[in-house]
Amino acid sequence: MSYYQFTSNLFPGGYYPYVRFVSLYDEHAFEHEFFLRIAQSFPLIQKLVLNNAKRQQYKQSYKS
Repeated sequence: MSYYQFTSNLFPGGYYPYVRFVSLYDEHAFEHEFFLRIAQSFPLIQKLVLNNAKRQQYKQSYKS
């Protein structure tokens, strides 16, 4: 499988070493912890497409 499409911010996790393209959609914002799970689950990802209706609440760029 080289393509993964999921329609929720509640990504179940797992390990997908052959997936290169991930497409995600949710009504709520994707937060930093969510991206950490994505990075661990898809180690060879080449393209990530995100669509969400709300802004991120806790941006890491604000922390010092």
